[in-house]
Amino acid sequence: MNVLGAEPSERRNLPSAVVPGGRVDFLPVRGAAPRPSKGTAIDSIGFEAQSLDSFARRVQGLGVTLERRPADGASLGRAAAFLSDPAGASIEITDGLEDVQ
Repeated sequence: MNVLGAEPSERRNLPSAVVPGGRVDFLPVRGAAPRPSKGTAIDSIGFEAQSLDSFARRVQGLGVTLERRPADGASLGRAAAFLSDPAGASIEITDGLEDVQ
């Protein structure tokens, strides 16, 4: 919630996070922690930030490690940073998608 600036919510008696343009639902984990999801079911999700540099500074201040710091994706016309959630899914944070044609 803190990292993505989401509003805590609930749906079907389960926690969820409301983000601009959508909602992310969370399911309880039973037993051992799940293996990283990279290369399996849902292995990535992306969000757009108003200022990628500000986002990166804020989350690093929360103790979050960025796997790739904001970098200019010149070929895509946008900047992006990457981090992973606790289950190993890749989270891409972009800045500038509204300008991509």
